Amino acid sequence: MFYRPTSHLPTLIVSLTLSLLGVVAAFSARPSAAKPGMSGSSTAAVQQPDTVPPNSVRRLSLPANDLIVDSNTQTIYASVPGTAGAIGNSLTRIDPVAGTIGASVFIGSDPRKLAISDNKQFIYAGLDGEGAVRRFDIASQTAQLRFSLGNSGDNGPMLVEDIEVLPGAPQSVAISRRFPRLSPAHAGVVIYDNEVPRPTTTNVHVGMSQFIEFSSTASTIYGFQ
Repeated sequence: MFYRPTSHLPTLIVSLTLSLLGVVAAFSARPSAAKPGMSGSSTAAVQQPDTVPPNSVRRLSLPANDLIVDSNTQTIYASVPGTAGAIGNSLTRIDPVAGTIGASVFIGSDPRKLAISDNKQFIYAGLDGEGAVRRFDIASQTAQLRFSLGNSGDNGPMLVEDIEVLPGAPQSVAISRRFPRLSPAHAGVVIYDNEVPRPTTTNVHVGMSQFIEFSSTASTIYGFQ
């Protein structure tokens, strides 16, 4: 199980099985009118909203690599791999209250790691199939800026290990990169302003900050292996 705490959304807890087994959304449901066509669905085992007890679990059949929550709209976004067929290589919306899968937007080849800006303007997706990052505009529901993470020669394009948006700077991201076919795999932490990398990076293979997290400000970032 992968669990990422979500502040500002006390009624929603999300857990994700990092495989093609599906997505599990657990939440404290509020009573609401049942929606037509929800009962007996072949793609989701979902109870009617007005009969769901608090802290119940809803299971949706959706291949996913990662989840992120937009607390402004209480919407979950899933990065859906290319192996998922018609909705593969997309960001796909999930409504946790209705227990339904929503629209999918093509984002790029094999999206995996996701991050959201603190103002809920952008979602960033690491694209494992391209060695790149794509920015998704939440308001317009469109995939926009795309930039490459560089090439490691014979080992191919570098990939996203972890990604965090700078606090107060929705157009800037810190990315922990990894080599796809090297060990140790760590390829340094780089900050990108839009698609432009800053000149200062951490060392490759040394002080391996595979997972990163900002403090309350953009001036301090923590990393651990």
